[in-house]
Amino acid sequence: TNGRKTRGYCTHASELFPTWHRAYLLALEKALTDSAKRIAVRYPAQERAEYIAAAQELRLPYWDWLNYATVEQRQPSFLWKSLITINTPSGMATVNNPFKKFTFPDAKGLNINPVGVNPSVRLGASTGREKSDWLHNNLRLSSGGIPDLKKMKASMLETKYGPGDWNLVSNKARNESLAQEAADTARVGAEAYQLSHEIMHDQIHVLVGGFGHADTKWPTGHMTNPQTAGFDPIFWLHHCNVDRIIAEWQMVHRDVWLPSPDPARSGMITDQTELRPFYHPNPGQNGQKRFFTSGDVRWTWQGPYPYAYDLTDTEAARKMRPQIDALMPPAVI
Repeated sequence: TNGRKTRGYCTHASELFPTWHRAYLLALEKALTDSAKRIAVRYPAQERAEYIAAAQELRLPYWDWLNYATVEQRQPSFLWKSLITINTPSGMATVNNPFKKFTFPDAKGLNINPVGVNPSVRLGASTGREKSDWLHNNLRLSSGGIPDLKKMKASMLETKYGPGDWNLVSNKARNESLAQEAADTARVGAEAYQLSHEIMHDQIHVLVGGFGHADTKWPTGHMTNPQTAGFDPIFWLHHCNVDRIIAEWQMVHRDVWLPSPDPARSGMITDQTELRPFYHPNPGQNGQKRFFTSGDVRWTWQGPYPYAYDLTDTEAARKMRPQIDALMPPAVI
């Protein structure tokens, strides 16, 4: 599809930030499960049924960076091990860990400066300090780490937003007049006005990639730069957790949403704005291919690829369980 040559498709500082990335995750998960199914049928007969069943149930994992226990364990070990041993269709094999880094198969024609075309790196990598302690300390101690992120999440869950406040909570842009800014600040509170799902998401990108240090070969890891963040496998685990936090927030603020199309206001972003470049598997009118829209992915349990998170595993969610129970279809609890 035709994208923006200088910016690509990614929607930052936009009301589409949550839903575009949800469609993004769906596309990757579909590719992942399709690949797993192709691999599963290659296993020996005595193992094949087990792996086919596993491929059917395979879903993207999330990294819960708000969980102190996870951080104190220096993160899941599979993010840091250089080599892992796996059971392949041909037997046991030790391979380079794909969760630690992505190695570009062919650097020709890739324009992803300033980081450059190299295996993905995280803060401290070039000095030999690419260890879990580096990220562990960032998350636990630095400004914007777990304590601040937990406060952000709690504040957003507890704030009483109006039905038209999706723009405030979805992204970091505040393209308002001074009068509107004052009115919104007075209505939702000064703290909540400064918060959004995108701002919370940004913190982890920087804590993983870093702000830049003079003693490292590369000023930052890939996660800091939007052009390269997706090449660090931790990106996908991070975004899956962001999607999970947004899904939890939606359970509590079910009426806050994008506007419907208005013929009198052409060009405005609505719940029917296309989420390019992600094609919906079902054709649109006249059998033509169509793109996903925010309306297609508003709720995780609807659409062509339904899924659900366990929203009972956080303290905030447990407190709001009665509301969540009333909203979630029984089949997906």
